[in-house]
Amino acid sequence: MDGFSGVENGQLSLEAARNSARERLHRIDNVRFPTGSTPTSIDDLCHLLFNGRRTCRSSSLACSHCGLNETHVLLYFGEYIRLTATGPFHDDSHERSFVSDVMGWHLSNRQKRSNRVCPSCYSAGSSRKLSVHIHMNRMPYMLCVLLQSPRFNINTSLSYTSEGVQFEFKLQGVIYCGGSHFVSRYIDLDGVVWYHDGITTASKCVREAHINSLPDEEWLRSCSRGGQQKMALMAIYTR
Repeated sequence: MDGFSGVENGQLSLEAARNSARERLHRIDNVRFPTGSTPTSIDDLCHLLFNGRRTCRSSSLACSHCGLNETHVLLYFGEYIRLTATGPFHDDSHERSFVSDVMGWHLSNRQKRSNRVCPSCYSAGSSRKLSVHIHMNRMPYMLCVLLQSPRFNINTSLSYTSEGVQFEFKLQGVIYCGGSHFVSRYIDLDGVVWYHDGITTASKCVREAHINSLPDEEWLRSCSRGGQQKMALMAIYTR
């Protein structure tokens, strides 16, 4: 939105740009985007900003032998992605899952193979298994991944290879929520992780760590600054 260009040019404060954006959203839909202290759904916001109906295709279970492809979609890909269940087959079979595992991008062929027998091959006397198959017709420049469960671990990068070309997405930030309050972590160009809370840090950010030397693989999943633990709600990647 125009207000954020004003921030980059030093003509507007970030708070003024935010308020301008809220007013414009309210004019678009005053029910989903109220003003004042009434909260707005981050799902509704991202769906509008990234046009939630525009996808880059999807993943599903398919048979590499006979070509059967199930009509049930495991996951839709696009600038905005919702993760609801753990495991590469989206069946909540894992206590914890990395974002990459649920998206299926970093899995080996063995890890993509499910326990489900292909019905077409089975009728022909074979017990070949269905595997995760990813269909992509374009590659976005930005991924906003909504984590609808606290059971996801966040990758610091994601990569996907299509027709011999590797696309790499780097983590740029994480949004956390708890007690009806949002805080965030931002990763700068040097890989430094910065913490921001509009209440406690105001317009400043606090340096926390480097993206290549995080305390453990679950550190990005939650944030306990300020005394109350907040869980990751969204991870943002760009390439």
